[in-house]
Amino acid sequence: NQISSSLYGIYLDGGWQLFNNTIKTTNAGAYGIYIDRVGNVNVSSNYINTSNEMGIFIYQSTNTNFENISIDSLNLVEGKPVNYTRTTNNSVLNNLDYSGYGQTIFASCNNITLNNTVINYDGLLLLWSNNFTINNVTINATLAPAISLDASNQNTISNSIIKTNCSTTCYGINSKVKTASNFNKIINNDILTRTGSGIILSAIATSWN
Repeated sequence: NQISSSLYGIYLDGGWQLFNNTIKTTNAGAYGIYIDRVGNVNVSSNYINTSNEMGIFIYQSTNTNFENISIDSLNLVEGKPVNYTRTTNNSVLNNLDYSGYGQTIFASCNNITLNNTVINYDGLLLLWSNNFTINNVTINATLAPAISLDASNQNTISNSIIKTNCSTTCYGINSKVKTASNFNKIINNDILTRTGSGIILSAIATSWN
């Protein structure tokens, strides 16, 4: 299928196998693929281009179903593979190069250190992921918000360079895509946006300095 839209490219609210679609969206909020509170989803071999939003977003009202959502690296966002990590705990990721991925997603993860790396294109998305330490990371999001948190708590983002270059509203750090993220710390970062706010704090006791 060839899909071009100013809204969502594909909206999923049931169990689906989603293969071999070419999706282009143009507006802020116009996700390429939006998965809404479901499991049993397999997403593979799709080509997604979004001008002002993340290629893929998963909304869950509880921390469930992520183990039943498969998104493999055969999906291309902005022409680059998607990196989707789910249900991973207690890992230190030092000096790993994420710059070749079109979008980097962590879902239902806990106690992860992400240190000294580069993330490009559609930025970094945390979904129901807690206790992350994100330090000395350079994020250059050319077509989406740089860092997005949804229902992700007690994370620290520090000593990082965070840039986004959307033509319409894109944030440097957004602490609430759909569900607020609480008790996060944002410390000593350089944040540059072309449009939109540097930091959106729609949360409880999120601090920044």
